[in-house]
Amino acid sequence: MKKAFLLFLIIYISSFSIKDFNGINWGDTGNDLSIIFPKIEKQPTVDENTTILSVEDPKENIEKYQFYLVNDSLTKIRVVFDNEKIGTRQLQNLYQRLLKDIGSPVLKFPISKDVGNFHLKGNTIKFIPDSETIIYFTGLDSIDELGKMFDSNLYLDYIPAQSNYDF
Repeated sequence: MKKAFLLFLIIYISSFSIKDFNGINWGDTGNDLSIIFPKIEKQPTVDENTTILSVEDPKENIEKYQFYLVNDSLTKIRVVFDNEKIGTRQLQNLYQRLLKDIGSPVLKFPISKDVGNFHLKGNTIKFIPDSETIIYFTGLDSIDELGKMFDSNLYLDYIPAQSNYDF
């Protein structure tokens, strides 16, 4: 009986967990995440209903995982790539892996947004790996008022399919 229950639990967890994050499901709490990531830390946020939990250096070429919880319910996962370690070759390999694992993107669009004294410019590619999750592969550059890039970031954002996502 115990083996049957354990098998059911493993199938349940792997069936409904978020792609690339086995054992994590939309709606999980901060306590749920701290079981999987014992070194998880809280980050500052301006929205009192949103908590951002972060895990530093979880894998090669990844600076951190960020878990966004609204009212202690997981609503977004952001993978932040390490700008000092990831180059064009790694970027191409990551994109090829997405194509192989998920298939062709469903949408590509540019990002152009003014924020205070600087401009955000980049591109995002939308993938739908399953009926529960949407993945955005985003390259985003920050450009100062003189037109010079001062920061460049690469993200993978995982969000629930029913969510309204805003860049």
